[in-house]
Amino acid sequence: MQALKQEECFLKQKSRQHWLTLGDSNTKFFYAAIATRRATNRIKKCKGIDGNLIEDLDEVKNYTKQFFYSLLNQEQQPNSIHVGPTRRLDSEALSHLNAPITDDEIVKVVFKSPKHKSPGPDGFPAEFYQIAWAIVGNDVIKACRHFFSSGHILKEMNCTFISLVPKNDGADSLENYRPISLCNFIYKVISKLLADRLQKVMNKVISPNQAAFLKGRSIHHNVLLANDLVKDLHSKTRGKKICFKADLRKAFDSVNRDFIYMMLHNMGFPQHWVKWIQCCLETPKFSILFNGSPIGFFGSKNGIRQGDPLSPYLFTIAMEGLSCMLEEAVSNGKIKVPHYGSVYISHITFADDLIIFLRDDPVSVSNLADILNEFGKVSGLKLNHAKSKVYVGACIDNKDHIAQTLGVAEGNLPVPYLGLPLISTGINKASCQPIIQKIKNRISSWKNRLLSKAGRLELIRSVLTSYSIYWSHAFLLPAGLLHDIDKLLMNFFWNGTDGKAMHMVNWDSICKPKDEGGLNLRHIRDWNKACMVKQLWDILQNKSSLWSQWVFARYLTKESIWETSAKTSHSAAWKGILKARRWLRNNISYVISSGTNINMWYDPWVNGKSIFQIFGDRVRQDLGAPKDWKVSEFINNGTWCLPNPTSPDMLLLWPTIRAITIKNNSSDMLIWLHDNGKFSATSAWNQIRRRNNKWIQSSWTWDSPCSQRHSLCTWQALLGKLPTMDNMQRRGIYIVNRCSLCMQNEESVDHLYFACDYSSWIWKDILKRFDFQRLPRPNLHHELEMLMQSFSRKGPLTQLARIIFRCAIWWIWKEMCGRIFECHNMNKAQILIEILQDSRSCMEQELNTEHLTRREKDIFTRFNFSIRQESLE
Repeated sequence: MQALKQEECFLKQKSRQHWLTLGDSNTKFFYAAIATRRATNRIKKCKGIDGNLIEDLDEVKNYTKQFFYSLLNQEQQPNSIHVGPTRRLDSEALSHLNAPITDDEIVKVVFKSPKHKSPGPDGFPAEFYQIAWAIVGNDVIKACRHFFSSGHILKEMNCTFISLVPKNDGADSLENYRPISLCNFIYKVISKLLADRLQKVMNKVISPNQAAFLKGRSIHHNVLLANDLVKDLHSKTRGKKICFKADLRKAFDSVNRDFIYMMLHNMGFPQHWVKWIQCCLETPKFSILFNGSPIGFFGSKNGIRQGDPLSPYLFTIAMEGLSCMLEEAVSNGKIKVPHYGSVYISHITFADDLIIFLRDDPVSVSNLADILNEFGKVSGLKLNHAKSKVYVGACIDNKDHIAQTLGVAEGNLPVPYLGLPLISTGINKASCQPIIQKIKNRISSWKNRLLSKAGRLELIRSVLTSYSIYWSHAFLLPAGLLHDIDKLLMNFFWNGTDGKAMHMVNWDSICKPKDEGGLNLRHIRDWNKACMVKQLWDILQNKSSLWSQWVFARYLTKESIWETSAKTSHSAAWKGILKARRWLRNNISYVISSGTNINMWYDPWVNGKSIFQIFGDRVRQDLGAPKDWKVSEFINNGTWCLPNPTSPDMLLLWPTIRAITIKNNSSDMLIWLHDNGKFSATSAWNQIRRRNNKWIQSSWTWDSPCSQRHSLCTWQALLGKLPTMDNMQRRGIYIVNRCSLCMQNEESVDHLYFACDYSSWIWKDILKRFDFQRLPRPNLHHELEMLMQSFSRKGPLTQLARIIFRCAIWWIWKEMCGRIFECHNMNKAQILIEILQDSRSCMEQELNTEHLTRREKDIFTRFNFSIRQESLE
């Protein structure tokens, strides 16, 4: 059994299927994934620089080596450009950067490094260092200390393999391969230490226009903002903006390192930090992994490595140069951009995904082209004119001139942006078809048909639902689309394809937590609502984000977010967020301090409700007060100061207000009423979804180490939803109902496991080993109740009983299916042996025999566990 586990673990690592957990023996799937991965990544031919196809493998190999050598050794121009004023580090950030790297930080990075990742040239992945830390730990710490004290690293330690990953199916040009760097582990520890320090100060020096890799900034805010800005771009009356979606050619590989150093100096980074980064970037030597074998050994003059923990932050710093240039151009009036009040949106970026917005102004277009050209020369980040597109509002006449000035073609919306649609109209089922197609493509992959049901469940949970979850964070998705997604996932779970299948348990029952009788999946409709609540919460709480600034400037200058209503001119994303107000309102409370940030009439600050909700506009009109009054109007020196009541409504309201505590020496706060005030999308989902009673059998189904397929079979059995012959007859399938094990009685779940002579013999033997005598019981649930009462305390015997219970249910079911579909029979003793072996393989590695009582040791010995003889004395 141990050898089989090791084989499965080895194949999982080779297949790179990190979403699938071990323990379900999906070895056929892993073999298929390995074969597919090798076939996909293998380069047999490619187009040369002249566009002609190279088919000779040796020529392809030489061309590959020359291509990437040239890419990483481009001639760079000196940094002679003014990028405009940059944000600088403050004293607190400098203090954080200059603090010594501690041993604890090094150990933390090592043990938090992800497992099952491809190693660098040294061949040692993170698992090796984690397991062998007692032996190699001191040397790793010394190597890291040496780097930070001297600013030097052994060149051998910074050697790098470049793995070529195709960007799309059928990639026939090296331009369509993504070069991923595989670095040695010790270098990655050093780089991660730098990256962790850098991450905590990035918000100080990076403009809000950039969202990638920065804590507190969201990729979905970029999507929401972009969609809001292109709203009505197609309209012949309101389409007066220009949207330029720029693509940067080989951005990470082409960036000028001198430009990065210049930006670091401008931002106030200490000199030794610049030296450390310079050492990380300029010492590596590269070899290309061509079909698995390294070729070439060369240095580089430009670029940063994809796969290096430091690279995302350095690229963001480089892109900040463009942000500074655009901000200065806006402030100097060289380019005119969309704005509301004081909020100007010239551009938004997420890594190398860049969108620039302009108003209808030919001079602005010309100046933008000059800025991008200058930035490309000095930074190395040049436009890919073939892939860049400009989207011009329908009201603008000189579209051809705009496209010609920018040197790109005009495009049409909708287009993909960060994996989501950039669309000028509303979100409907047709515009969401990419998500359906993506799920179908993944399901229809032939290797996924080799997955067990447990493997399919993990694929749904870890991969397939992530597609719809990602979309759910940006848009309130159409009900028809959610129904189609549920149908696809449901059919795949039960049948392994997207075709029709017999659903033994309905999807509503599956989409519940395990302790409520489900499989820990989430209904997309409920999760979508929770994501909209999160977007609304972010707007209210994170007012410094560019998206929140835009929302308050455009939609909420004169109205509270609780009062405003959706209009036809509003974007689909904003309309979806407004619908979340009813789901958020009942789960929040306001803490009153000064009251200056809380709208008197429309914010729900009076015991979870607004004054408008309780009395309508009557109280405001009686007082003759404006709509934008704040609660601070009723507070004086930290106490309530209410006017004399002049109406029955005020007589009712004033005592309620006086009962609200004012928190002095604090600030107005919005409080989430659940999970100790810690808001999350998961917490919101828990409030939105329909709650169910606790399923007491949950611990006997899922707890304790056991294969997922055992637990799934037990789950179906306890629900009475296994495809037994009586269940088949209920679904209209004509079949002779006879138990395949005893060949005497009709088959049902209760008969199969407890009334059948075959399974009864097995249960009697198992219970006898536990010193229990099996008594006749009416059904499965009564049998389990007896077991739960007998093993109510936590401990090794309870764990053993749970595992054997699941293994027995699985093996009895497997034997029944084998007799029907494979025409083979195993006698009762053989099945019992399989149950005992399976149970030992699940539990033996975690069993600590030193703390067992004499009785426990005796019972474990009866189940053929290896208990050392001396421990029995």
